[in-house]
Amino acid sequence: METITRRGLKFSLWEGASASVHMTLTSGAFLTGYALLLGANDFELSLLLALPMLMQGMQLPGAYFIERSGHRKTLTRWGAGISRLLWLPMVLLPLLLPDWPHIGFFLVLFTLAHLLMQLGVPGWITWMADLVPRQIRGRYFSQRNRFAGGFAIGVSLLGGIVLDFFREKDSAYDGYLVLFLLACTAGLAAFFFLGKQPEPPQADPQPLPPLSTYLSRPFQNKNYRRILTFYLALLFPVGISAPYFSAHLIKVLEWDFRLVAATSIGTSIVSLIVEPIWGKLVDRHGHRPVLILCTIGITHLPIYYAFGPYDLYWPFFANALLAGAFWPGLNLAMFGLLLETTPQEGKAGFLAVQATLNGFMNFLASGLGGILALWLASVHFEWNGLLFNNYQILFFLSAMLRVPSLLLLLRISEPTATRTYVLVRRAFIPLDRTISFGRHILAIPKGKASHIKENKNSSDSFAGQISPSSVVSPDRQAEQDQTRSPNPDQ
Repeated sequence: METITRRGLKFSLWEGASASVHMTLTSGAFLTGYALLLGANDFELSLLLALPMLMQGMQLPGAYFIERSGHRKTLTRWGAGISRLLWLPMVLLPLLLPDWPHIGFFLVLFTLAHLLMQLGVPGWITWMADLVPRQIRGRYFSQRNRFAGGFAIGVSLLGGIVLDFFREKDSAYDGYLVLFLLACTAGLAAFFFLGKQPEPPQADPQPLPPLSTYLSRPFQNKNYRRILTFYLALLFPVGISAPYFSAHLIKVLEWDFRLVAATSIGTSIVSLIVEPIWGKLVDRHGHRPVLILCTIGITHLPIYYAFGPYDLYWPFFANALLAGAFWPGLNLAMFGLLLETTPQEGKAGFLAVQATLNGFMNFLASGLGGILALWLASVHFEWNGLLFNNYQILFFLSAMLRVPSLLLLLRISEPTATRTYVLVRRAFIPLDRTISFGRHILAIPKGKASHIKENKNSSDSFAGQISPSSVVSPDRQAEQDQTRSPNPDQ
């Protein structure tokens, strides 16, 4: 059984890498650039984020069907496979329908692709929850994301080079044709690797309660309600600004795609470094303290775009590096906290309700952001030597609205977690060494500081990072996949 599990987790690593290649080539700056090529305006750009989020509502019927039938692997695999192959007709639209409004048909197919993907998400989450041993869950999903991130770095660089090559030849469409064909190939590989992963036995499907009871049951869990309230409060300001980070770089600053890709690569590199650290911190200290630290870290990120001078690169790259540092920890901790909080019975329903409300909130936020972007389209002014436009106003608004979510986060309970200050003290600040050094410099008598000195043996170590071959030792696609929160919005 252990051998089967080990092999399944290795296939999951490769499935995550293939999915990451597809996702990288069909999202972010590449998606924004293609939409602009098809003639999308600011509101239609907001729909590129809003519609996939709204389609998360399909997780509810997906969860209901899975709990009635037990066919979680089938629905997950075929839903994801067909979803990814739909990018073939999406990229062929200018050839198939040369005289039709391409952006309209693109949005329809784009929505259908995400609808099919979301139907299988509850099955994938519960499948992974059964497949990955609980004691290594944080480390494994961090390793999975790290492995997938390595491929994301490569294809981001490749995609930027390909697009700039074809743009210089005045044939931008051919560049997108190459990228999306590669994305479809990666989607087929992910379909293959999903089929190779074993599905742990499930209990026989039990009769489900009426739909009204099924939907209301999650809200009877007090801590679940608090987690949900926090996440909705965080996703609303994220959704307002998220569609316009790439648009600001491409339309306003007129960066080439290699430079835009470099910001994504910077984010990915930092993510590769911090993923195992956050995974170990989650396993050792719990989800809540990691969630608090990472929420503080992402709150200020849009400020770099809001006040970044047009003639400087460093604010935007600083934003990318900090996004890579904090978003992986937030996604890991949030995903794990949901798995911990939701009961085994009806888990798919709990997670589907959460995803549906998250998607609806993102849909509202993105729609509002699109309306505001169009309303403020003519706004251009100078303040303190800096130029400002409609996008930058949204970035500033997003940063300010993220702050209240911190207060809601403090209400969440996780009895087994350490206090946040303990995590910071043990993991990030070698307090015992600091005190010893300070005592030496200031000549503080040893007895005066002994009451605050830490035992060196109690401090945590980051040595011995997990490897793909060791993840099933007895000693996600965690939110990065389509189950994730929106892409790090930077």
